[in-house]
Amino acid sequence: MNPDILLDCALPGTDRAPGLPTFEGGGSVAHFLAQISRAQQPPALKLLRSAAILGVCGRAGFEPPLRDVPPLADAGAEPEPAARAALLEQVLEQPTQRLVHEALSRMAAAKLCIPTPLLRQALDLGAKTAALRDAVTRVLGARGRWLALQDASWSYARSAADGDDAAKWNFGSLQQRTDVLQRQRQCAPDAARARLLDGIKQQPPGERAVLLGTLRVNLSLRDEPDLQKLLSDRKHEPRRVVVGLLASLPQSAFAQRMQFRLATLLKKKKGLFGGSWEIDPPERFEEGWKSDGLLSEKPAGQPLGERAWWLLQLVASTQPAWWCEHTGLSPDKLVRWAAQGLWADSLIGGWLQALEVMDAPGWPQALLLHAREQDQRRARDMLMQRISASEQDAAWLRQLASDGAISVAQSVLDCPTGQSVSAALSKALVAGLLGEYAQEKNAWYTHLILPHTLPEIVCVLDPGALGPLQNLPVPERAGASIQKALRQTQTNIQIRLAFPAWIATAPDSTPPEHTAP
Repeated sequence: MNPDILLDCALPGTDRAPGLPTFEGGGSVAHFLAQISRAQQPPALKLLRSAAILGVCGRAGFEPPLRDVPPLADAGAEPEPAARAALLEQVLEQPTQRLVHEALSRMAAAKLCIPTPLLRQALDLGAKTAALRDAVTRVLGARGRWLALQDASWSYARSAADGDDAAKWNFGSLQQRTDVLQRQRQCAPDAARARLLDGIKQQPPGERAVLLGTLRVNLSLRDEPDLQKLLSDRKHEPRRVVVGLLASLPQSAFAQRMQFRLATLLKKKKGLFGGSWEIDPPERFEEGWKSDGLLSEKPAGQPLGERAWWLLQLVASTQPAWWCEHTGLSPDKLVRWAAQGLWADSLIGGWLQALEVMDAPGWPQALLLHAREQDQRRARDMLMQRISASEQDAAWLRQLASDGAISVAQSVLDCPTGQSVSAALSKALVAGLLGEYAQEKNAWYTHLILPHTLPEIVCVLDPGALGPLQNLPVPERAGASIQKALRQTQTNIQIRLAFPAWIATAPDSTPPEHTAP
């Protein structure tokens, strides 16, 4: 049975869908569905009744007609097939998502579209791999957007065909829905918040956290009442985002409460050179803390003591900038002070958690430079995403000197898809990898990690630094999986080195909307 006929009602939710579809030419089945559509019943019940009828009839071989799809408008002359399409076909078959994303992004930047023979393959790839859906929809062109209407499994691309924000919000990917909210927050923040809160509890926790993060755009005290209600979310990830939003409003009641609680624990001890600051964790879990999202009992596996656990939560729920305002100390001095004290785990751990959901200029740099080594190791990737590219390079070069190339290679893999590291760092990292590869090619560590991660690593490095990694020798006694990984590495390198010429030779005579590589 083709489920396409009910998909537009099920995806956005029956309360927001325009109504159950009907169709002609279905005989008794169409008659029964029309009766259900007119019945005075809850929309969800009508959807389930329709699905039951279509399901039973489908077992008997009945196929409802496809959704009404407008004919394809004149899309202009199709360019002649070229050798360039062969490289794109090869790219779409590769298992490395970064490579596919780079190819599609380069096409979008050059205003190229996927040629018609490869549209089905590209749409299927987006259906299987959520991380590539946005990249695919940007290069579908008119034919691709029309084709996406023909199959329910390509519904992720329908918002590209429909074009308006309502369709993207109802049917789009998580990234597309996030984009809709961010745009609306810029011009109509209250309406965007209302759209977000409508059905937010039905979203998976991870998606709730991402969508709630859009409230950072034009965040104001008008958002406070609804955010306070969301503190009761039982899932940690969205609740932490709400805490970060409220803490980022210094005048919110939540932020004021957290700041007061910490201020009562933080005292300045008199002495030479202006004295020093001391902090004493809370003696008990106070009434009212639970309503602000704090937990009295430690989660399983939490090594901190009870008082240290309460202190960590208070620190994690307070904007780090408050510490500078209250003490008059810079982030660097505060991190050094905390690292030398008895409650370093609570203070530094709390600041790291705060930075996951709040913006605090100067703090990521201070923690990378002055936090204890064990703290830097567990949070380096998160901190690296919150500093500038030049600061990232400096931090990675320090890590390269202290931990070696393989450690840095694993770190750079956390770069967002579509982002690469600088040419200077890429050259230094390639030199380090080659050195470690030559020295340890028979060691278990290199055997298990380096060859298997190289296909991804070469897609993060600057293409100009990839030359020395071509024709990398296979380690002695290498197993079949390592040989396969090294072959994939060479394929990825060759494809990336071919990209500039591939894009540069795109035909100029075909309109951008319909140009195929």
